[in-house]
Amino acid sequence: MAYHSHTVRLYRRKRNLCCLFFLLFVGSITCLILALFLPSCTPRVTFISGGTLPDDDLITLQVVGPSSRRLFKWNASEKYLAYLPHSGFHNQRIALENALVLARLLNRTLLMPPARLGKDLISYHKFDDLHRLLIHSGKQGLLHCPRAISRRGVSPSPPSPSPPPECWGYFDYTHVSWDWLFDLSSIAAEQPLFHHETFTYPWLENPPPDAGTFKLRDQTAYDFRFVDHVPAANARPHPRYRTSYPISLLAASDAQLIQLGTLFGSSRLHLTKRRNIAMRTAIRERMAIANPYLRAASLAVANALGGQDTFLAAHVRLSNGPFRALREQTVRSIWYRLVACALNINGSSDSGTEEVYTLERRLVPTDAEFPPPPDLSVSLRVNHARLPTSGSTRLVPVLDAMPPMNMNMNSGSSTVRVIKCAGKPHEESELAPLNVPLFVATDIEEEGDVQDSLAPLRAAFPCMVLLRDLATMEVGTSLLREVRVLDQLVNAEDGVRLGPFLAPLLDAGVAARAWAVVGTEGSTFSTYVEDLLWPREHGRQIVQRG
Repeated sequence: MAYHSHTVRLYRRKRNLCCLFFLLFVGSITCLILALFLPSCTPRVTFISGGTLPDDDLITLQVVGPSSRRLFKWNASEKYLAYLPHSGFHNQRIALENALVLARLLNRTLLMPPARLGKDLISYHKFDDLHRLLIHSGKQGLLHCPRAISRRGVSPSPPSPSPPPECWGYFDYTHVSWDWLFDLSSIAAEQPLFHHETFTYPWLENPPPDAGTFKLRDQTAYDFRFVDHVPAANARPHPRYRTSYPISLLAASDAQLIQLGTLFGSSRLHLTKRRNIAMRTAIRERMAIANPYLRAASLAVANALGGQDTFLAAHVRLSNGPFRALREQTVRSIWYRLVACALNINGSSDSGTEEVYTLERRLVPTDAEFPPPPDLSVSLRVNHARLPTSGSTRLVPVLDAMPPMNMNMNSGSSTVRVIKCAGKPHEESELAPLNVPLFVATDIEEEGDVQDSLAPLRAAFPCMVLLRDLATMEVGTSLLREVRVLDQLVNAEDGVRLGPFLAPLLDAGVAARAWAVVGTEGSTFSTYVEDLLWPREHGRQIVQRG
């Protein structure tokens, strides 16, 4: 019996130990899953200045424009147009541009959605699903979250260890009014626009009474393309859009509200009439960044790089979707076009391509065998004047008319603050043009990833600069004040710091001031800079699409 009792005790002890180890294992796996997959309650974004700022340095401001109004109610004598925005900033911008054109053609008041900035974006969904998501996309009932997590969105003190679940991801996005970013005054003078101050969609929650809404429900992102003519019965089907929908059918509607779904797509509108094309051009030209904080910061960075038209720029998109799979090809294509541009080589000729190919094998360190050179037929936005020699400057005065702010900042300063390049300059005379500053805008964030992916560019251009480099690179005595201001801005509506979300727009503004800019094929960000911002900064005609 004693032997049996001892055996039972040993068995129970082993069983208890096994249970304990099992519970510890399950607990560890659960913690890992929670850490990896639960939405963050603290910001997942990188600040331009590379750190935090005391609360006393923050600038809280209303991110609405002059046309914004707080109250919305249906006017029986007015007709309206609305649409469902989605996806990233530039997709939203393209949809807004199309909506402004349609509203003008239909003579309807456009109900303007807010611009959603950040990482927690709303992707495309079918009409009814997207409609429902947008109704609940604001931060109504969540304004306690900044206090529940940390002060002002970011604080030197650690965040609350257990914020309420509804606050998860609170700081991953924010909303601003479109006319806070762009100057839409000339558009508003010719057609009625409604911006809602609270960044909500009251027209979705409470549509017009008596079923006064015409809804064009899309089931895919490319169901409808809107045309200003009646398509021929035997017209070829569009390779992307399923239906060519005459704008005249929308114009014939008596509904108080026409509610469309997605309007994203540069070729969403197919206009053939000259007056319509001219009107779209005028609207598209107003989509340039006009926010004074962003304008001042982009000018300051351009001056630090040597001044207007004294540096090259590239947008290198690599982080997600098809862009991730094409990383090497994208960087290589951009490398070829930049090198050909800097050295004034005709990349479209066989001899020019071979010359760049020889330089690639010489400058880019690798043991791998180089594949054939990429196609250089893709054009780039470039000044016709010759690229200035390294060291020359063309400073543009920083904006004199900055908004009032509680800080010591001489926004009108014309002090020369040229960066000191991190790399070793090329000593060979034939390679000296590659010492020109190269400003790179990219969506990759991890430092190791940046170093690996952009190594070929840095090998050719030793003065390659990213926006994040300005936090550590010697530019005068400190980070450019005008850039630091962006990190100080706080959205008064939700208490979220704006700097991380404005950084891509600052990238775009700087790239637009380059002597030449090269983009990533298929990127709406690159298209925005190449087709609109760069031509506007250089007094050229913008590029028309659609």
